Amino acid sequence: LGATGVSHLGLENDIEKMLYEAEREQNKHYMNMRTGDRQHRVYHMRNYKALEGVITGLRWVLGDLKVSKKQVLGRD
Repeated sequence: LGATGVSHLGLENDIEKMLYEAEREQNKHYMNMRTGDRQHRVYHMRNYKALEGVITGLRWVLGDLKVSKKQVLGRD
C-alpha cells in the first residue's frame, strides 16, 4: 500500500479502466463526427481531439514506451 492507503496495482487497474473507457468514448465521437450538420461534426471533432490528449496522458502514466513526455505536453 502507498502512503494514501491505495495499492499501486489497484490504481493501475483504475487507470487501465479509464483508458479503455476513454478509447470507447473517442470511438463514439469519431463515428458521430462523420454525420450531421457542421455544428454537430465540430462538436464531436473537438471531443475526439480532447480525448486524444487524455488517452496519450493515461498511456504515459501506465509506462507506454511509445508515448514521450513531449507528446503528453503537446510539444511533439
